[in-house]
Formats: sequence, structure tokens, C-alpha cells
Amino acid sequence: MATKTRKVKPVLTWDESKIVEDKIKDAIRNWKDLGYDEKPTDDDIRERMYIEDLDMEWDDFNNNLWEEHLVKIANSFETWFIEGTNMGWQNRLGHKFFQATNAVDFVRAIIPNTGQFTLRVYKIRGKGIKIVCSHHDSPCGETYIIKPASKKMNKEEGHV
Repeated sequence: MATKTRKVKPVLTWDESKIVEDKIKDAIRNWKDLGYDEKPTDDDIRERMYIEDLDMEWDDFNNNLWEEHLVKIANSFETWFIEGTNMGWQNRLGHKFFQATNAVDFVRAIIPNTGQFTLRVYKIRGKGIKIVCSHHDSPCGETYIIKPASKKMNKEEGHV
């Protein structure tokens, strides 16, 4: 008997390529409404988008991640515990504690220092989230399980 596999959808996604392509399609359809004097080229739209829109999209993603997902599982936590697997081109694994009281610090602590990347955020049972981050060194994705660090975990690691 065959078993059904349920595909879990992310609760939040950052995919810069998809955002840019969607914005280009929209701008080509609605170029007059967007203030262009003539029908723009893909490159015109892409340049304008990187200058004006992408930072705003990134801020929206971070705010949504923090307000809709992290605050709900953490309330007053400032210290987080992360376990990573398949990290980088060598598929390393590891863990760390980090401090974050806002979305910018949180995301900066987990994503690799790379140019373009895709993030897929999933809810997990208990208090935590799973983030899969794909980029040029890990096209299949690095997996991060992130939870608020308990007082016991903090004490064991010497953070309290």
C-alpha cells in the first residue's frame, strides 16, 4: 500500500529572484500607473527595483518574521539556540547561542554572508521554527532549527 506524503508549505518565504521577476511582470503590465514615461525594459525595472523596492520588501519580510512568528514563540526571550545542518559547500553541522531582540539581529545571526539567497520558514512542533536557506554554496539548502534558549540551556552553556 502506498503512503501519502504531505508536503509542508513554508509560513514565510524570501526569494529575491521571484520578487524581482514578479515586480518586472507587474511593471510591464502597469507601467503607466507606476510613473514610467514609456514602456520600460526589464533592466530599467530591475535597476529601479533594486534601488527603491527591495529594501522595503526585505524590511517587510523581517518584520513579518519577528512579529508573526518569533514573538509568538518567545515572548520575552533574548537568547536563541540554533542547530544547523548541511551548512556551506562542505555540508557542516553545528550549533550556537545568540542574542537577538529584533528581526535584523535575528536574521543577521543566522544567514550566511552571501549575496543572493532564498529563505523558507516553517513552524515546528513546540516552540521553534525551521529555516531552510539556499544559496550558491548550498543550493539544496542549509537547515536551521531555532528555538528560544531555556534558562537551563543558558546556564549549561555559561550564558547566565
